[in-house]
Amino acid sequence: MDAWTRLRAGLAAVAEPVPGARAPASARRGGALALLRPTDDHDLMLLLIRRRADLAAHPGQIGFPGGRLEPGETAREAALREAGEECGVRADSVEVLGQLPGFLIPPSNFWLEVVVGGWQRPHALAREPGEVAALLETRLSDLRDPDRWRVTALGDRGAGWAWALPGGDLLWGATAGATAALLDVLDPDWRGGRRPEDLPASCVVDPWAHPDAQAHHAGPPGRSAAAREPRA
Repeated sequence: MDAWTRLRAGLAAVAEPVPGARAPASARRGGALALLRPTDDHDLMLLLIRRRADLAAHPGQIGFPGGRLEPGETAREAALREAGEECGVRADSVEVLGQLPGFLIPPSNFWLEVVVGGWQRPHALAREPGEVAALLETRLSDLRDPDRWRVTALGDRGAGWAWALPGGDLLWGATAGATAALLDVLDPDWRGGRRPEDLPASCVVDPWAHPDAQAHHAGPPGRSAAAREPRA
């Protein structure tokens, strides 16, 4: 069974939300695109963005392309639109494979829905220079590598997955949580039954412990200080 077939089947199986896990009426709605590209060596590459370090909101953040839903938009429409605006992804080059269950980001009361796409016809990309500092791709095989696993404290929400990405970026927060859910769909055994809480103390990271912590804050992406609010 190829990766696309596994993803379609896995996403269909998780399509129904967990009972009680629905968007609160007061929550703002957002859509993001987890875009996957196959490689010649049978791996998959995941597209990420790094926000500019001089932005007022979430400078240097690592996340998926995405943002707040416009009136009348679905999460799928918003995710594809934002990927086009931020990265230059052409919607007709993407096959939507399904969608991860939505989840609430309590600090910002933001309900995020991550759309999973297969990049069937890759093409040159172009970042939106006013907001996006860099376009990144990371191999799913790197995310499965225990040497790159990290854990962050989420207060009363327990602990969350994080990754030390090649190149020095830290992926954590809501985007990391969605990435873990995506890996669960594609390969339920990728973590070997381990939870973030099971990782050794050497894997614990505090992204806010240093002056440049904002530059390593990975959470759901957004459009501006007003429309792309806190995402971790």
